[in-house]
Amino acid sequence: MTIPALDFTLPDIHGGFTEIEGAVYLDDEFLVLDMAVSTLGGIRKKSRVIKIEPRALYSITMKRGLVKDRICLRPKKEDLLAAVPGEHRGEVQLRIWRIHRLDTKRLIKEVRRRMLEADQKTEEETL
Repeated sequence: MTIPALDFTLPDIHGGFTEIEGAVYLDDEFLVLDMAVSTLGGIRKKSRVIKIEPRALYSITMKRGLVKDRICLRPKKEDLLAAVPGEHRGEVQLRIWRIHRLDTKRLIKEVRRRMLEADQKTEEETL
């Protein structure tokens, strides 16, 4: 079973002058954030793709909301936070429409499985 790409938005950045929309999906080895960053209502658009290895994440969780849920990515290093536009307090929160909750849960479950697998490989290598 494949998990479809999930459309997301990021909370208001720079007082609402910067909008970020994108899709989050699983690639062969990575969790991918494919973003379009638009400034001043779309006058300037930039594309940005961030590939995250599951072992680079400390945790991935979901916060439920009435209209939109949030995927919360907490990285082990600050580099990921710096790569995503805006200011993030220890984690990146991707807003996902609630109607995609089942696919969101599947995505999180698969990323957690990959995180555990990566930790086990690292543990075996140190032995």
